[in-house]
Amino acid sequence: MALTINKTPRTPLIKLDGEQGNFLIEGILLPEDAPKFFEPVMNYCADYLNKPLFSTTINLRLEYFNTASSRVLYSLLKKFDETASTNTLVKWYYEEDDEDLKDACDEFIVLLKNINFEKIGYVEE
Repeated sequence: MALTINKTPRTPLIKLDGEQGNFLIEGILLPEDAPKFFEPVMNYCADYLNKPLFSTTINLRLEYFNTASSRVLYSLLKKFDETASTNTLVKWYYEEDDEDLKDACDEFIVLLKNINFEKIGYVEE
């Protein structure tokens, strides 16, 4: 079972595939109500974490997110951080000249000690 939420001008594409242990959040993250927008994602992940795969990969390809979204994103990742039964890797993609997204990743790395992070810089073509 998977969950897909289509991209809009203010919200990202979200693809959660618990059978493969692959999760993707891609695009701009500026929903009107971040907790409400993330509710199905949080519920899906809570169910997944009851019986997760040995390895889970979360691909974050965010162009921008606001403070409210950052809080909810942290809450989501914290659920994985607190689950010892899965080895979680967050692949954090950022445009190479985007210092804000790079710094945000560094902050998450400090706060979430049980998750492995891979920062991946790219050049927008």
